Amino acid sequence: MKNLKKGELIEEARKRDIPTNGTVADLKNRLTNYLQSLEKTYKERRIKMDTVDIADYLPSCISKAAAQMLLVSSDIERMLSTVDINSDGVIMKGVVNHIANYPTYVREVTCMALHENQAYMVHNGNPGGYTVSGYGETVIFCDSGSNQVKEIIGPSVRVVAGTGQIGNDNGPCDKASFSQLFSLCTEMKNIFVCDAQTGCVKVITDMKGSVRFLTHLKLLYQAFGVHFKHQNVERANLEEAKDLVRRLSDYLHETVRSVQVILDTDRQLNGPDGTISSKTLKSVDMIHSELSYLQSQITSINSSIPINMLSCLTVCVENLHALGHFKCQLPTMLEHARNLSNTVYEGIKRNVLWAAYYFTHPSSYYPIPENDMPLSSLSAMEHLKPKALLSKDQEREMREWAQDFGKCVRQRSVRQQTTMYNTGTLPLNMYKNATYSTTSEKNHISFNS
Repeated sequence: MKNLKKGELIEEARKRDIPTNGTVADLKNRLTNYLQSLEKTYKERRIKMDTVDIADYLPSCISKAAAQMLLVSSDIERMLSTVDINSDGVIMKGVVNHIANYPTYVREVTCMALHENQAYMVHNGNPGGYTVSGYGETVIFCDSGSNQVKEIIGPSVRVVAGTGQIGNDNGPCDKASFSQLFSLCTEMKNIFVCDAQTGCVKVITDMKGSVRFLTHLKLLYQAFGVHFKHQNVERANLEEAKDLVRRLSDYLHETVRSVQVILDTDRQLNGPDGTISSKTLKSVDMIHSELSYLQSQITSINSSIPINMLSCLTVCVENLHALGHFKCQLPTMLEHARNLSNTVYEGIKRNVLWAAYYFTHPSSYYPIPENDMPLSSLSAMEHLKPKALLSKDQEREMREWAQDFGKCVRQRSVRQQTTMYNTGTLPLNMYKNATYSTTSEKNHISFNS
């Protein structure tokens, strides 16, 4: 009620014989008071508000016939009926209309499906034991006897999935197997199957949509020459790249429109709606518009200039951006234009294989060697073998000496040296005069033992 406009509120008020004069707030208050009083009445009469009230009719099987209509069957009365569902704002009420009786051989209806104005029933008679559902332009059912999902196409029946053997194998439809098919249902082009013995729900889906999407996504890679390493591909020029991105954009817009029609909405869609996000769609459109702008600018200067589309990738653009902001973090427009040539030059040096030869003097330079030597042919240094092994006492004495007199300090660079604090060749603590005790043997170290 909060989102209803004034015209819709007036229409709801007329259905309930409520005065329609006043503002929107007045209409909402009247409708709210009416629904609250109606809900109170239902509670006093102990009417369940979470069920559809269809008087004394007891359905045994239900199937959707339309937006506000159900197709129901009653095993007690042995007839098929339609139920028109209406809401008074608090509970759902149904009006039952009889349409047909059970055939003589039908005992108990277990499942129904309405497809192309034809009702398909599953019963426990002979034959029986299937579950049926509408699927596109055809009808599918699960055959519990052969453990297969089958499709009714006119007078013939085709196997959709299942080998007919008892198992629990997934994969292609002609190699999958089921243990005990219990029921199935459909959602658009997807089939959900319940296997009672294995206790799992399996989905049967068509991969044509995924293949078509990936095929169009490949156009974006072809436009900019993205490929595997050491793979030879045909590079597209600017005109071809713009056409490839346009084809991808048209396909994505067509996909989004088809999903909007299915969901009956005109809002922007995202990933949870079963399609790409609106941001992705805008990004593809932006790429196409920028390529068109680049082509118009180049054509105005010289249409014969070749463009390598790899240079438009984010990696190259960000590399140039980092080089351009290396000296100045926030350059002005004049500084950016003045440094652009050097930025592109340095960026090319970083991205291509090149070599530089420096000639310091005409008579003295280092020529390139004609022969090279593999690294494996160089002689390796042998590991130094210990001349003697220290005893445990000698190791202890060395550790104590290193702990007292050989502590290392942080290494300093040349720039950190000043005349005020100029050290020698050894760490500072090595120049400290230690106080030796003649009575303690701990400070006496013998290197002759």
